[in-house]
Amino acid sequence: MRRWWHYLLVGVVAWVLFMAWRFPAPVAYGMVVERLGAAGAAVRLAGIEGTLWRGEAQQLQYRQRLVGHLDWQLSPWGLLLGRLGGELRVTQDNGYLLARGHAPFGSGEPVLTQLEGRLPLTTLQPYLTMVPLPLAGVLSLKLEGVRLSPEGRLQQAEGRLVWHQAGVTAPQPLLFGDLQMTLQNRDEGGIKGEISDSGGPLWLRATLTLGADGAYQLTGEARAAEPSLRQSLALLGRADGQGKHLINLQGRL
Repeated sequence: MRRWWHYLLVGVVAWVLFMAWRFPAPVAYGMVVERLGAAGAAVRLAGIEGTLWRGEAQQLQYRQRLVGHLDWQLSPWGLLLGRLGGELRVTQDNGYLLARGHAPFGSGEPVLTQLEGRLPLTTLQPYLTMVPLPLAGVLSLKLEGVRLSPEGRLQQAEGRLVWHQAGVTAPQPLLFGDLQMTLQNRDEGGIKGEISDSGGPLWLRATLTLGADGAYQLTGEARAAEPSLRQSLALLGRADGQGKHLINLQGRL
């Protein structure tokens, strides 16, 4: 009798695990939307296929803007450690964004062990509300150890970002060349970024510090040979004897 119950229990557990593994993604998404209510209204998925653990959505929308095609692959083994981990990939006709990481259940900070991508600035512009000018070029990034606070503020990150063919399109078109920033974590908390040019029309050496509370400071020097760029840099103040303009900006994200 005991052996019969043992086989039955094993069979029931196997069936539950099989059903959980095959749990349809559209059903899971509907349950999440219902649970989050208004808090999850900013993100919307359409054309969902696959399972909870591996699937895709033909359309990912954020704040009623189309972001791209979403693929995901989640690992059920992280559940044993009290967290959900996996990989998300967003693709567009002219770019992509890949994120690998894990997030704990309940309280705690999500961690992105890998964040990389290549996206045109025209795609990112709607989310850069603090930037008043229309941007040109393409942003590529390769970061690791990205930590976010529960409020979504960036806490830690290391890696490199490159703004290819950087520029603005208005009030007049200006090209800066390629600009790059290397990120490192600070011992006292927050992030430090070293910014430089790659030999284009704009010479730039700057340092960005970002605190855990979102406070930032950008200091450095910039110099340009082209007249149109020199006129724009004049907004920063007078140039020194070498034609360099000092940069000193601060605020809070």
